[in-house]
This record gives sequence, C-alpha cells and structure tokens, in this order.
Amino acid sequence: MTMPIADPSIMPSILALETSGALLSVAVHHKGKIASLVSHEMTYGHAKAIVPTAQAALAQASCDFAMLTHIAAGTGPGSFTGIRVALSCAKGFCLAWGAVGIGVSGLQALASNAARQGHNEGAPMLITADTRRGALYCQFFDAEGQAKGAIFEAEPAGLPALRRTIEEEASLYIGGFDDGQLGRIFAADGVRVIQPAQTVRLDAAMIANDANRHIVSGTLMPLTPLYLAAAKLGPKKAEKPNKDLAKTDGPEKDEPEKDEPEKDEPETNKTKVIPAAHG
Repeated sequence: MTMPIADPSIMPSILALETSGALLSVAVHHKGKIASLVSHEMTYGHAKAIVPTAQAALAQASCDFAMLTHIAAGTGPGSFTGIRVALSCAKGFCLAWGAVGIGVSGLQALASNAARQGHNEGAPMLITADTRRGALYCQFFDAEGQAKGAIFEAEPAGLPALRRTIEEEASLYIGGFDDGQLGRIFAADGVRVIQPAQTVRLDAAMIANDANRHIVSGTLMPLTPLYLAAAKLGPKKAEKPNKDLAKTDGPEKDEPEKDEPEKDEPETNKTKVIPAAHG
C-alpha cells in the first residue's frame, strides 16, 4: 500500500514505538540515523509509560514533536494489548502533530536488521515470535530480508518439512524467539543453523530503521495491527441450562419471557494468514 509522505524533499524525522512484547521502547530516527533509543523492561503498564518514554527519547535526540514527519509503530504479531497501546498512541501523535503514520511488522523489522547487520551471513531467514500458546508466529525471508510468504502460526516440530517446500538452502538463520528448541530441530534435519550468541530482541530502533526504508521506497503500511487470532477478552460464558431437561415433578412456575437480541459471539482460536508486506 502506498501512502503519502509528509514532504519528499525533507529528510524524515521518525518517532518509533514498539510495545508488542515485554520490552517497551521508543526511538527517534533523525538526520538519517538513530538519534536515541529509550527502553524499559515492562510486562504491564505500557499505556501509562509510553508517552513519558517518547518525551525522553525526543529530549535525548534534541527533537520535539513539531519536528517529526512520521510516527511509526510496531504492528505485531505479539501481545494484543501491547500492540494496541503503540498503535493508539501513534495515531494520537499523528493527529496532534500532523505527522504521517507508518505500521511496521515486527518480524520484518527483525529480518531487515539481521540482513543490515550481516548476522545471517548471507543465508535465508526464519523469524519467529512467541504466541504464548505453545506455538510460534513465523515468517520466512530471503538473505536480503524480503518476505518469502505470509506470516503463519505453527508448531516448531513441523517447520523443517514446511521449509523444504519453500527452499533447499543448506543454511538458515533463525531470529526472534527461540528457547533453543528450534535450532536443534533444524540441525537434526541436516540444516546448518545460524543464530546469534544472544537473542536479538525487537526494539523501536529496528522499527524506525525499517520505517525509514519504507519511506525511501514510498511503500508505507498503515497503523493496523497484525492479529493472527481473535483476542480472548474476559471469562468464558457459562452455558445456559436446557429448560426442557431441567423440569422437575413439582409445579411449574410461569416465568416471564424476555425478548433478548442475539449477540454475535467472537470466534476465538481461529487463525488466519496475513499477506506479506512488500517493499
């Protein structure tokens, strides 16, 4: 999707927000580079902390909101609540300061960062994120960081067979979430696994760099969340007893009938494939 750029003649100044996981981070991309990055380990409380963190990042970069041309936010996949916090805040900043919003996939940002830094050693990539349901959000990328298909959800054990339907390269870089299991699974399948010594976590600097790449190419994605499954909100409703099966031998009582409108129940645990972002 192509969206307007604030002014093609002006070097972009980007405020980037990332809250899809347990790391809240805000970065400023100014004058062609990352000018600041402020991060906090945070499982809860993103909504309360994100604005002060943005103000701190801008102060470190010697910028203010009026100087920003774009506001970027990580669109997931990840925590439903966290993603909504970043996107809502980004939309508010855009409205208040007249900046252009950019959505950036977290998996794409990790792949672009690995290719930019040379971490993948020229090998194709598999980037993952934890679903917190015993499976992984996954996406395959080529050596340059271009998506080779859509984001999908899968069990780790089934990924080697799936990869063979896409490519037969001898080496594979695995980035994002991995507790060590995924690397062992691919190694047992005869793949030369390339992994960083320490897990490279997604942060707002990666979001900002990828947003800048999209600005240069003129292919900006909207501030829309990447949800692969419906959010589970609130406790599950208890099933109503069947009145016909609940009759007793005692006298029946007349109960007033209530006309209640039918409610649409949200479908949960339904997964869907998200089209790959281009550019």
